[in-house]
Amino acid sequence: MLGSSGEVGLYAVDICHTSQHILKHIKALRQAGTEEIAILHVIKESKYFSKLEGVSRVNLAEFHRDSRKVALNEIRSIADSLSQLGFKVKVIIVRGIAFEEILKTSEDEDVSLWVLAQVVS
Repeated sequence: MLGSSGEVGLYAVDICHTSQHILKHIKALRQAGTEEIAILHVIKESKYFSKLEGVSRVNLAEFHRDSRKVALNEIRSIADSLSQLGFKVKVIIVRGIAFEEILKTSEDEDVSLWVLAQVVS
């Protein structure tokens, strides 16, 4: 658990869209006293995936494993960048519904600030 040393930020990352532009704002948080960042990525759960598994050649375990691997590769550079700025960084990748996982992670990690990127198309 983070939260033992000071202000903790939660950066919810959607790798399907570009949330890189929000990084400059997170970097500014370091100067404002935020010491720790939890980077959260939620792999979307869908009732349709479970229905597909029995009908098609979709292997849910393999799909989730591959999704996690892609997410981790994308997030690794963000985590490294924030670590170099002096943040203590924790990467969290879970399956579920985004808002529920954000709330759960906020409680689990004693988060005092959320950083969410909204992508407008």
